[in-house]
Amino acid sequence: MTGSITPFQFNSSKASTSTSQAAASSRALEKPAEDQIKQKKDLVVISGEALLMQKEQNRKPEQTDHSWKSLFGYDEGEVKLDNGNRQVFSIQGSKLTIEEYDGDDLVRKVNGELTADGAILNTQIFNKNGKLTQEINTEFTGLSTGDNSAAKVTRSAQWYDNGKLIRNMDDSMQLESKYRDPNKALSDSLVAYGTKKINGDFNELTQQNTTDYHSTNYRSHITEYNNGTKSKEAHIEQKGHFVNETNRSGKKVGDLDPWSTHEVSQNSSLSIDILNYDNKGQLLRQASWNDSYSDSDAPDDGELRQSMDVMWYNDGKKVKHDHSSATVGETESSKLPKRPGILDILGFSNVEYSSKEETQTAAGLLAEPLMDSSARAGFYTDNIKKHTAKNHYNTAFMVEDDTVSDRPYDMKWSSEIYKEGELVAKQEDSESARTNRGQRGLQFWNGKGLTEDESPGTIKSASHTDSSFENGKMVNTASIVINEELKHNHDSPDTISTNVHGSQTKGSETTEVNKKIQGGIENADTDLHAASKKINAAESIMLDDTYDLLSTLDKDNPAPKRNEYKVKLKTNY
Repeated sequence: MTGSITPFQFNSSKASTSTSQAAASSRALEKPAEDQIKQKKDLVVISGEALLMQKEQNRKPEQTDHSWKSLFGYDEGEVKLDNGNRQVFSIQGSKLTIEEYDGDDLVRKVNGELTADGAILNTQIFNKNGKLTQEINTEFTGLSTGDNSAAKVTRSAQWYDNGKLIRNMDDSMQLESKYRDPNKALSDSLVAYGTKKINGDFNELTQQNTTDYHSTNYRSHITEYNNGTKSKEAHIEQKGHFVNETNRSGKKVGDLDPWSTHEVSQNSSLSIDILNYDNKGQLLRQASWNDSYSDSDAPDDGELRQSMDVMWYNDGKKVKHDHSSATVGETESSKLPKRPGILDILGFSNVEYSSKEETQTAAGLLAEPLMDSSARAGFYTDNIKKHTAKNHYNTAFMVEDDTVSDRPYDMKWSSEIYKEGELVAKQEDSESARTNRGQRGLQFWNGKGLTEDESPGTIKSASHTDSSFENGKMVNTASIVINEELKHNHDSPDTISTNVHGSQTKGSETTEVNKKIQGGIENADTDLHAASKKINAAESIMLDDTYDLLSTLDKDNPAPKRNEYKVKLKTNY
């Protein structure tokens, strides 16, 4: 039966679907040729009642055949993969076995069983010597239909070296999906206002855009071991709410190309905690990093917030504590770096997601790549790894680089030093830039002609403080606060100056100094970007550590990524 099935391919039609519908479904994710998508346009008059009736008649019946073949397209047989390996599929009722061979060597084995509302999969990965190197247990729940749906994938993975456990991971991905179909709004309108003339055939009416609402919640706990002793822990939590406009037809609709989706808005967050231990199992370093992102199609409403805490320990006692916070805004000319969208998180390409002729439930979106997500531990963190590699998360670098002058931001950094568990020194730095709401455009000044207004896009400030402590009490502190001041002139260009306030306290004595300097803050503060530089350095270590960890999850896994199969994927959910 060689060649009788396609590896990891989902069935392209429901058992009770008509022949014409099955033919349409089989086109799945490949964009049809130009002559296939050309449609004859007619002028038709359709009443609202008729449109609703036609939509009900075309509604596909519920899936009744609960089997590996009907749900996932799996059948018994053997198939050769692009990587040269071969897979052997065996099915007995609700049970599935997949064995993958590299020559005569078994490199991967999958045991699966269907449940009432999903499936359970056990994947084992072997090295060239036949020893177990990785095992992933996956439970998928949420088989359902309808426009509002939820589904969940829960996994437990273990890594082994010569029979010893070296890493454990427990994670889960929860997805909620719903859609708004413009055709329903159109039909409601026709019912309310009677018949209308529409330029196009009925297929064009039903192949309109959809508005897609997805919410994701991913959580992961990873523990690494060295000679049986815990050496590292990582906690990852990624949440997101996404609104997309999707063109599910073969023709361009508005600004959307055929079979394409566009993110309208995103509200997302990512939290990463990494704990390092010494060879005795004592905590050495604890780092927490949080990223909160919101943006939409509006040109200047994006906002990014970050915070970080890093603590070092020696013999169980804290010796250093660094903390930072950052807020960065968006302007029309200074966009925020992108965060993973719904396609990145679920592992779909644009065409794979958008060329479905019907919207998919949450179960369908999680089920389609199930054989990939159940075989690759890093499947749900690939998006984080990719954006980390592109430096999208290192927000402080944007400010330190200072290539854009109109981006509003606020950065704060503090570093505390402890001795025998007591605070002995603290250093604080801050810098900010607020939008100059009074900035003017081209002006005509006497003696200067038509010229660009000299007022800046932002007004900046900074501060630096050093303090020392004894017996938990501050004994010495020195600080400097620098603020730009903008003066608006009615008959001449605006002028900018910088106010500097310095103070020093020793014991009970305090000395203060005030000074005004003409020009911007760069003339008064040679260490203007101290906060962003220190945040950048600490953030880089945190993100490098995260990237290195995520890169090892599938280092020795022979399972290819789903897009390497180059097959059409279709699900029945």
